[in-house]
Amino acid sequence: QYRYHPILSDLRLILDVPGIARLVSLVPNATENCDGNKPLGHLSFLDSWIKTLSLCQNMDGQVWRSWGQTHVENEHQSWMGAYMLSVSLGDIFERLLAWEDDDPCPINIKNKSKEECLLSVSELTVYIMSTGLDTWQTSEMNSYKPTANIFDIPQPRRCPSSLPYSTVAVDYGSDLAMEALPVAQVRPFSFHIPLHRFVAVCLREVARRPNARVGTEKNKDVTNQVGKEDGIHLVLTSLLSSFGSQRLKRFLRGLVEFPVIVLSRVAQIRSGLWKRNGYCMSEQVGRYDEQEYCRSMKDADLMLLQFAIIAHQALHSFGSVDDTYVNDAGCAYITNLLLHRFGLFDFAGFDKSPNSDTTRYLEEVKQGLYQGEVRSNNSDALVLPWTYTPAKEPSSFLALLEQLLQLFIVLITELPSPYPRNRSEEAIQAKMRLRREVIHKLVSGPKLHSELTEVYLVLSKRDNNILSEEGKLANPDDAMGAALEEALSEVADRKASRGKGGAQQWELRRHAWSEYDPSFYHMSLKAHQIAAEKRPYFTDFGNPSATTAQDASTSIILPGYTSTPPPEPYAPHPPPSHLSFSRIRRDFTSDATVISLVYRTLHVHCHKAGNKAPEQIKVCLRGKDAYDRKAMSERVLAHTIQLLTLGAYAWQEQTSTKHWRSSGGGGKGSIFYHTKNTSPTISDWIRSTLLADPCDIMKSDWYSGEECSLLLLRRLAHDGGNVNG
Repeated sequence: QYRYHPILSDLRLILDVPGIARLVSLVPNATENCDGNKPLGHLSFLDSWIKTLSLCQNMDGQVWRSWGQTHVENEHQSWMGAYMLSVSLGDIFERLLAWEDDDPCPINIKNKSKEECLLSVSELTVYIMSTGLDTWQTSEMNSYKPTANIFDIPQPRRCPSSLPYSTVAVDYGSDLAMEALPVAQVRPFSFHIPLHRFVAVCLREVARRPNARVGTEKNKDVTNQVGKEDGIHLVLTSLLSSFGSQRLKRFLRGLVEFPVIVLSRVAQIRSGLWKRNGYCMSEQVGRYDEQEYCRSMKDADLMLLQFAIIAHQALHSFGSVDDTYVNDAGCAYITNLLLHRFGLFDFAGFDKSPNSDTTRYLEEVKQGLYQGEVRSNNSDALVLPWTYTPAKEPSSFLALLEQLLQLFIVLITELPSPYPRNRSEEAIQAKMRLRREVIHKLVSGPKLHSELTEVYLVLSKRDNNILSEEGKLANPDDAMGAALEEALSEVADRKASRGKGGAQQWELRRHAWSEYDPSFYHMSLKAHQIAAEKRPYFTDFGNPSATTAQDASTSIILPGYTSTPPPEPYAPHPPPSHLSFSRIRRDFTSDATVISLVYRTLHVHCHKAGNKAPEQIKVCLRGKDAYDRKAMSERVLAHTIQLLTLGAYAWQEQTSTKHWRSSGGGGKGSIFYHTKNTSPTISDWIRSTLLADPCDIMKSDWYSGEECSLLLLRRLAHDGGNVNG
């Protein structure tokens, strides 16, 4: 920590010099020196930077202590140095990209134009991916080896060659299994993957800029043909042309796997599965989520997942001249990977599709769609893909499920914003992001002005600079304070202090509660729990004594009212999203696996008790542990309702009838996969999710005669769930 700190401090000072950051994009080893006499014979800054970040990958690795091991005796504190380095690098990342594509070159290079010497941010991103990240991922992925599924190997050390899809996904076009890294539970993992996160920061910048140039003239021609000019699409087409389909497929697999490993291990730690490793693991997870660190760590990991989803789709559909459904990848790959990495596949009641069709499984292995499983030396018996979970108790499964559902919600909601067309739009977007952070800071209770300034930690350096410039117009002496005051004046009121000399606090106005997201990712679980207790349920009716959740549950028509107040959505409409990422909302909310998981959770909490005999649950039901009373949670149930709400928002929007699949929701694993000509409507989505036969949703005869999702939601609204819950 003491060695790298002065180096990074000096680098910050250098990057603050106007024009210096633009030289980061200097084409490596492709130019002569400033005098034009001889080529540069050493590594460029960009190559050296990529090499340095590669050395920092997976620093401070952590190894899971299994159930048979004792609690760690001595907890080390070396993790703090690794965290401080990751946070410091996150700040450097934004400074390195603090330039625009049309900024001039600060040095003169003989016989070279700016376009020949300097990369655009899109070209820079592709260069880092192709020369740095792909090289590291290839080397790292080669170190993962599958094992046989035999008793001689402890379960935490076993890892399959591929992961099975559920029969639910297979009915909508998915293969029987999927390629995946053979990750054992005891494989060391690290919270720190700075090279991946530098790529994530680059992708944020690409999404922010409207007309970033990239690649060859061939790529530009393709872009013009499809009518897309944003930088994200240009990056995708350039990756495909420079990587090729097979290399890009492997690269995208790594781009998904390494952030997912971090996210899944974080979920395990929160669920109490790493207690034997000591309290330091919980401290690290706390910092992974904290406002001071999340932008450099968790938010970057989420960005990589979102990009991988649309890139996976582009890989399958690139070059297609029609809108045939066979070319649409959907998000089934990501959904299935998350289910397995979180250890919830069996708990959610899914059936492994290779077990139900071994002939097709062997054919797909022969075709090279994925690898077959490792067999023991003395056995010719067929080995099928399997799954593993470290969880044993229903409470642990419940905690994992809660975090998986919230991850789905965040991936749908927190998409990159549309690129601003001018400085005015950029200022408006920055103010809206500030407003959103302020509201979610205040929902947990009144706050001092000094506490509210923490919201600047989760905003980008660029947003903070823009807000500062806007604030100078109101108060040149306190520009940042003026921007915050403007946001507060719209959503909060000053609360009188108690006693003389007490500092005044800000309290959220009643109307601003309509913008509260119950799964907002920059709030802690404790803050959300406090907000749930304080949240007004019937707004604009002026009766403070009858507006709490407790009052709302006692009567449909509250005292003091003559009729039932109009219903309000459980969650607000998500913020506007970047055009290249907007399809994610339809892809997730129409994914058959997600819909099955939502129905299953609703059924666990709201089914009519007595419909099934206890013997039927114990013998015939897959994942019967989910029906344990210890596996029920109001927060898990709330997440399912929010997912349905987000689905309603996503499918209300009209799309082109002819090319509706390009807007998402028609890929492999989607409930609309077999829909060919007509664009699905909100009515179709309701019919396929809320009104569908539970047997069709779950692909299980056990649910024959059970109520559909709409009836379960009605019971929740009127009775609060099942009679036992």
